Amino acid sequence: MNSQMWFLLEETFIPLVVAALIVLGRQRPRRAILFLSVAALILVGVKWVLFAIENAKGAFGTDGYLRYPLEPSLLALDTIRNVVLTFALFLSIAAWILALLDAASERRWGWFAAILAVAVLSYVTAAIDISPEFMRQNAIYDHLMSAHFLAGFAVMGTLAHLIVLVTLIYALAVRAIPTHLPAAT
Repeated sequence: MNSQMWFLLEETFIPLVVAALIVLGRQRPRRAILFLSVAALILVGVKWVLFAIENAKGAFGTDGYLRYPLEPSLLALDTIRNVVLTFALFLSIAAWILALLDAASERRWGWFAAILAVAVLSYVTAAIDISPEFMRQNAIYDHLMSAHFLAGFAVMGTLAHLIVLVTLIYALAVRAIPTHLPAAT
């Protein structure tokens, strides 16, 4: 996929799909949160499988960067992994926005605060995971990634998707609790 098409897809089409999912999900928010979270978790699993294949074939250097020039099959795998990661992030954004709206409308402020805090942690970590250039100025991060690349990648990659687990737990936990209790007669 050329860079102009990917930019058009990532910057225009995917956000419109996410907005449509949020609007449609407002009818049955807990079901939408459940489906979006499960779909995002499946995509995260696909991302990890693709990363394992890339790593097994020696696509990454000890510093965590791709080795260039890459053979075409590894470059295609990396592109697919990045596309899958992007879709997983956008689906999880839709899920946590719906979870925040639902928690606020039901006045579940503990859930609201937890989802918001984990969302901030997840997306800061995702930014570092996807584009670690600004972290390379930190000698500790640089040393950690060069000494323990796989461990650092696993921790960052897992924290980046923690919000998906929290929205899934929210959807499952709140689903068991009735929304409105029957009026006492």
